[in-house]
Amino acid sequence: MESVIEKFAEKHRLRVSNDECGDLVISGRKRHQIFDNGDGRLGVLLVFSSPKKWNKRRKLMTAAGFEPRQDARTEGTALFNPGDQAQSKLAMKLAGARPKLALTPEEKRARFARLEAYRRGKAA
Repeated sequence: MESVIEKFAEKHRLRVSNDECGDLVISGRKRHQIFDNGDGRLGVLLVFSSPKKWNKRRKLMTAAGFEPRQDARTEGTALFNPGDQAQSKLAMKLAGARPKLALTPEEKRARFARLEAYRRGKAA
């Protein structure tokens, strides 16, 4: 049975990995991540170096309909509905989760040819 986070990752072409506890997460930039809350909703964890950055993101999420769960000085979590396109897009943007490239076979061959040419140039 596929979990909510796996369905979300497949739909948005994101990579799922295990965190240090063994839970499935979608890692973003820095220490940000999207996680499965276990009740059909997903959560986004944001960690910043300053309270100002966190407060700005918290206000954005609250305005978009996210449910704040943890609110610390420089970090926090908020839950969102993965079926809501606007909330999903904001969560991915704030977490810095980037979709995998969808390359055509021609693009893959061209990239491979450039890599091979680069490697031959380095060996010479």
